[in-house]
Amino acid sequence: MALGAGGLTAGPAAASAAASVPASASASAYGPQAPQNPFTAANGAATMHGDSASSGTTAYPGPGTSGISYSRTALASACPTVVVGGDGYVIALCTTIFGRTPTVHLLDPGTGADLASLALPKGSLFGGVYAYLDNADRLVVVDGSNSLVRVGHHRTGSGWELRIDQSTPLGGAVPAGDNIVGLTPDWDGRVWFATSGGVIGTVDTGTGTVRSISTGEGVQNSISTVPGRTAVATDHALYLLSAAPDGTPVVDWRAPYDRGPARKPGQLSWGTGTTPSFFGPEQGTEYVTIVDNADPHGNLLVYRAAGGPDPICRIPVLTQYARSGTEDAVIASGRSVFVTNTYGYPYPALPEGAPASQPSS
Repeated sequence: MALGAGGLTAGPAAASAAASVPASASASAYGPQAPQNPFTAANGAATMHGDSASSGTTAYPGPGTSGISYSRTALASACPTVVVGGDGYVIALCTTIFGRTPTVHLLDPGTGADLASLALPKGSLFGGVYAYLDNADRLVVVDGSNSLVRVGHHRTGSGWELRIDQSTPLGGAVPAGDNIVGLTPDWDGRVWFATSGGVIGTVDTGTGTVRSISTGEGVQNSISTVPGRTAVATDHALYLLSAAPDGTPVVDWRAPYDRGPARKPGQLSWGTGTTPSFFGPEQGTEYVTIVDNADPHGNLLVYRAAGGPDPICRIPVLTQYARSGTEDAVIASGRSVFVTNTYGYPYPALPEGAPASQPSS
């Protein structure tokens, strides 16, 4: 489906839907991409969602439809974050199927062979999911001991090894029993983070200074940054934040959304399942979007990042199904947004404390 200046029109859709935000006739439906974050690897290969804006887009070509060669490497793990450095080597952050241990793997770009691995201290289910590749091709992740670590890959006389190049303890910023679930750098080099218990903070890894605030709400998705702005979606609201001169997070606006009556089958928490995504037809940063948890169909919500908490677009998506919901971040580019349907997907594990779904699954 597409939402344009003339209103809503329906088009073919299977397990996804597309919406287009109103814009001038000259604006492209797709692009430009989000600006390159100076503290991450190249856009399109730096995070699970491609870039620090979580746009889900890339400038790199796909494999095409014919003549595809492939190889398979069995890691006995789920590997949600796969990133590629400037040297072409592939780095995967995986969680082992048995033991659920977060493990970093260095993969050969030609064969996919596992060249080196490094197990990290275990934390929450989401603690081994979200990470990013920095501008020195190091994987940045928070381990189960609540230390922010940068994992570099190094060639030795006997091959390759992964090792922790830098570690910054986050100390009392993370309450006992809480875990960091999302992190990404801003344009000043601070690393923003969010915890499952709703703490939002920044880390200066040069000085070790940590500043934080508490929302009192839950967070189960990653966070996103563009110049001067950070977006965090809790299980109750979308937050747009900036940093005070000392790095303390400042809430610029808070937008409550419809979280529905319960967790839906196919979602991991009671609330939005989407990481916020920045996009726009001019700079790639004008809008920020999530999908709420309304019943029976989630609504695509689009906000002006420089505006306030009132959405400029609110439209039910995937209405061709009796019920719909999504645990995937959207893909957002120009004035278009693509949404997938994960309603009913059976997950092998749920976060600690996840409420029962309605209907049960």
